[in-house]
Amino acid sequence: MITKDEFAALLERRNRTNGFRNAGHWFGLTYRRLRFSMLLNPEHRDILRERRQVLLAAWKEFVSQHLSSKPEPTFPHLEQKLAEYVADLQAKGISCEILKDEVLPPACGVAVRKVLVADCRCMKVFVQLWLDSRGPLKDVAVNEIHADDAIAFAEYLDKKRAPQQAEGEFGR
Repeated sequence: MITKDEFAALLERRNRTNGFRNAGHWFGLTYRRLRFSMLLNPEHRDILRERRQVLLAAWKEFVSQHLSSKPEPTFPHLEQKLAEYVADLQAKGISCEILKDEVLPPACGVAVRKVLVADCRCMKVFVQLWLDSRGPLKDVAVNEIHADDAIAFAEYLDKKRAPQQAEGEFGR
């Protein structure tokens, strides 16, 4: 059975855990250990049930504090690369337009920012990830599609949609 002092030491160690993932792992192990102790020591079930409730309350408090203190995702490396690209185009006398700039909300601790920039010759997509545990990653993915490829893709979509549209209009 887990003694009262041992349980207090475990809760103290919980307070020192750094990072949500480590704390979650620790809480899971401790919770399973309490459940196993309840099975082995039926005479101590009330005490163990009380400690399990304390553990669950501490976990809920930890989660609420962690979730409420999440910083807003920032993407400084993407903004820097984007500014360099736009400045380079302007220096060459090429105008560009930002077609899309979106930040996907954090899901599973990861936020994504995508910026789509078009000039007369190509489109570039800048993508950067932001992790709850580490902040923004330094790598910025840059993909581009040239105008000829975009036209070919648009023609492909037109061909693919044309039979469906014709069938929908006249197929009744």
